[in-house]
Amino acid sequence: MDISALIPTTNTLKRISILCLFILASCTEKKIDTDNSAADKSAADKNEIRSHIESIFQAFVDQDLQKIRATHTTDWTGLKGSSKKVLRGIDDYMLNIPEGLKGYQMTQYKFEDIEIQVYGDFAVVYYVAMTKFRVKNDPDTTQYPVYYKSADIYRREDDSWIQAGSHITSFDPTEI
Repeated sequence: MDISALIPTTNTLKRISILCLFILASCTEKKIDTDNSAADKSAADKNEIRSHIESIFQAFVDQDLQKIRATHTTDWTGLKGSSKKVLRGIDDYMLNIPEGLKGYQMTQYKFEDIEIQVYGDFAVVYYVAMTKFRVKNDPDTTQYPVYYKSADIYRREDDSWIQAGSHITSFDPTEI
């Protein structure tokens, strides 16, 4: 049996090589498109989450209790300030906020550092924020800086991001 007819010629090998390169190039192009779509989605998610966090701070500036409540899940779980137990549910979260808003007014906020990591329908957010408060009904209009550090848990619900948990506490920046 003569097998020379089964061995590809140089021209055939060149054609196969070129075909393989085109296939590889088209697969690589498709992969890049997919990666860009994922990156675009991740960037959009991060922007939406950051906007949501800013809306929480703005609700405190506006002293809008309904907005503060609406920006957290009903099953919110976490720690605030010097809490000695895990807070469970939106009612625990909101417990002391109305009283605090009676005596103090947040006047501004600024994020010093923020990191948002998205994992599908969940995200973890770490941030450091500087806020300024003034004492209400005090003729002295001095604004006092208060720094916060937080780790927040976000969950996607109905195609929107909402805060589902947090550990937030104030700190003295001179002690870091």
